[in-house]
Amino acid sequence: MRAPLPLALLLLLALAGTSATAAEHAAPTLDSLADGAVLLDGLGTQERKVTTASPQAQVWFNQGLRLTYGFNHDEAARSFAQAARVDPTCAMCFWGVALVLGPNYNMPMLAENAPAAWDALQRARQLAPRTTSVEQALITALTQRYPGPEALPPEKMAPFNEAYAAAMAAA
Repeated sequence: MRAPLPLALLLLLALAGTSATAAEHAAPTLDSLADGAVLLDGLGTQERKVTTASPQAQVWFNQGLRLTYGFNHDEAARSFAQAARVDPTCAMCFWGVALVLGPNYNMPMLAENAPAAWDALQRARQLAPRTTSVEQALITALTQRYPGPEALPPEKMAPFNEAYAAAMAAA
């Protein structure tokens, strides 16, 4: 008679865990991506000067770049989004968000990230005319990577990956 109680408890715990997991994986928005961003020490010295009037946005952008190089794409997205929050006119800050929300060496693009990646890329494109020619080339190259606001399965990404690689080589 005691066996049903633990089974019921396990079922309740499993259901509670499922709802928490679903909430954790809700689709991010450009506004929510920066939540929880913190500046970290010891990430190295790599940097790239981008078009921004804000020294703080540059700091956040550089951290996002370092985290990208370290394959910590979630933290990189937070850093790039925080940079964009600090300077909403920084095209490369939005480019960084779009870059790290996309597919990478370790995983394909997650469906829940596709709308935010697309929105960030569109914002970068809008702001691109105010940037350097190199920044414009990087933003233009990234437009080759995404066919739209929905994620495609990896087997359908080949033409976009090839176009992106060619555009990056030109950049």
